[in-house]
This record gives sequence, C-alpha cells and structure tokens, in this order.
Amino acid sequence: MAQNIDKELADGLRGLAEGSLLMLVAYIVFLGLAWLAGFWMFMPFYMPMHMREVPYEVSYPRLIALVVMLVFLVIAIYGLVSKIQPGLASLGRWRQDLSGLVPLAVWGLAFGYVLLGVFALLTVLQLPGRFIALWLSFILGVMGYIGLGITALKLGTYLGSGVFTLGGAFALISSLIPVFAPITWLVLYIEASGQAYRVAQGGLKS
Repeated sequence: MAQNIDKELADGLRGLAEGSLLMLVAYIVFLGLAWLAGFWMFMPFYMPMHMREVPYEVSYPRLIALVVMLVFLVIAIYGLVSKIQPGLASLGRWRQDLSGLVPLAVWGLAFGYVLLGVFALLTVLQLPGRFIALWLSFILGVMGYIGLGITALKLGTYLGSGVFTLGGAFALISSLIPVFAPITWLVLYIEASGQAYRVAQGGLKS
C-alpha cells in the first residue's frame, strides 16, 4: 500500500515537473518569437515588393502577433492537458484534499489561454467581443493560478519544501501580475523534479 502511495506521489511530481518545463518553454518561445517578429516588422526593406502593397503597418504586425500567440498557446495547453493534469490527478490520489484543486488549476489556466487566443484572433480580424474574451481570459487565469498556488503551498507543507512554498507564492502573485508566471513555472519545475527523484530513490516517506 505504501508503495502505491509513493508511486502516486512520484508520478504526480513527475507530471508536474514535465508540464512546468513545457510551460517554461512556451514562455521562452513566446519571448523569442516576439523579439524576432518585432525585429522583422522594423525591417520592411527585406519584404518582397508584392508584399509591400499590403498596408504593412496595419495587417502584418497583427498577423505576426497572432502566429506568435498561437505557437505559445499550443505548447502551453499541451503541457497543461497532457502533463500537469494527470500529474495533479495523481497528487490528488496521494492526498485527497488536493484533488479538488485540479479542475481549478488546470482547466482555469487552459480555458484562460484558449480565450486569450480568441482575443488575439478577434483583434487581428477587428471583430467585436475581443475585450470580453480578454476579460474572461483574465478571470479564468486568476482562478487557475490561485488553484496552482494553493496546490504548491500544500505540497510545500506536506513535503517540508520551502521551494514549493515559494513557487506557490509566485503562482498567487502571477494570478494578478502575469509577468511572474515564467518564474512560477521555473521554480515548480526545479522543485518537482528534485522531489520526484527523491521519492523514486526512496528518500522521502509520505
């Protein structure tokens, strides 16, 4: 029985670590593509002549922003659904009180990111409703990061980990100040990876 409990803990931590890494990669890719897109948009003399006939200052920046956003969203949502969701579900089986936080953390963030993509698409097409999508995205993102933060704080208590507690604090801050989100995922990746290794080696007893 104890081995099954430790397996749930190890699987949960491993899923959280892998998902956090994908989220971190998503932010790095987003920043990198955004930098390249900005550089490209300020170099119109590299564009073919037939492309310059389009109102460049209006159409192309929005189109590039949409592509960058979509790449970010694909990586982020994949990490949430394929890695973090099963990881947190395993942690919920390890500690029952964590199970109720899974929908809040995973689906709050996932649907928040989807609505962020809807906002980007509506903005590019100049359609109404984009600010409603952005507002709903923000609300769901707040809920998601609060759920993630509480989960990390509880893990910090259960595992005696100050780093998980720090990650939980950053997640709660990220719910209102999204610029801290990459730091949140970096901290969670580092600690979840380390704790998963300790559990796999039998160095942590739940």
